[in-house]
Amino acid sequence: LVELPALASRDAVAVSASSLRNTFITQPQQTNMHGRIFGGFLMRRGYELAFATTYAFAGVRPTFVKVDEVVFVKPVDVGDLLRLESKVMHTASGSLSESLLFVDVVASIAKPEQLDIANTNVFSFVFSVRRGDLPRVLPDGE
Repeated sequence: LVELPALASRDAVAVSASSLRNTFITQPQQTNMHGRIFGGFLMRRGYELAFATTYAFAGVRPTFVKVDEVVFVKPVDVGDLLRLESKVMHTASGSLSESLLFVDVVASIAKPEQLDIANTNVFSFVFSVRRGDLPRVLPDGE
């Protein structure tokens, strides 16, 4: 149930229970003309993780609605250990048969040799699903 919140029979789920992660090394083919990792590549990877998070949370295939916000905090370089973490932040029932899910993805660079992690990007996405009975999402600890 932890990995598929859609199977839980609860009316509320902690934000952390909706989380998925992806970690990878950035590659030279993902660079822009300035030698940094292309922002569109980061957005695509964020979108893919947000889609998977929504699918696992809702239990039905989501439909993309919009990119709500994109924040570029710090550039990402080739060879960086990039970690993406997504969470369902809010659910809203529009009707008995459809709901909206608001998903945030935080990208960060991990530097294990320096025991350091720095956020680089935040992506906010909105998806809809044909399911009206989604659990509410609560902050952790409630």
